[in-house]
Amino acid sequence: MSLEILENNPMTVECERLKVSTFIVMGSCYRKDLDYDNCAKYYKFADDLERMVFGDDEKGLCIILINRGIVAYETYDYEEARDFFNLALEIQKRTASDDNRLAVAEVRTQIGKTCSKQRDYQNALRYFQFAYTAKKKAGNERLVASSLGIIVLRNAVNTTKIHLFHEAWLPE
Repeated sequence: MSLEILENNPMTVECERLKVSTFIVMGSCYRKDLDYDNCAKYYKFADDLERMVFGDDEKGLCIILINRGIVAYETYDYEEARDFFNLALEIQKRTASDDNRLAVAEVRTQIGKTCSKQRDYQNALRYFQFAYTAKKKAGNERLVASSLGIIVLRNAVNTTKIHLFHEAWLPE
């Protein structure tokens, strides 16, 4: 289906958007039930339809890529998870605004967690630091700092990073 057809029929646009949303919801339901095969299948349906119908709608595609990355992460396919998260990150960086700064930080946190599972601690630390900086600016640093601290303690990088870990847990 081309965008020309969609542009001429707003009802068709809504129907196609509803199909994508339904596939995402179905994937999420299967994920909640830990049925990762069906979950991945429905997220793939959503991804394929999104690209076919709305090709340049990066916001919708980004959400799907993050969900696909989470499923890959939860099924221990860390390389695939990292690929999905990196694609989502590229979209978010292209569409960067103050509104999605925390969303970018969340994807960087996911990439950091994935790198950590792959024992790529240097890259994990780098992604956690990016996320930490963004979340600190937004006043939401506690969780990222604890993750950063775990990576630091595993990798014994330096005392500055360990301070960031402790700073996040000090009473205010």
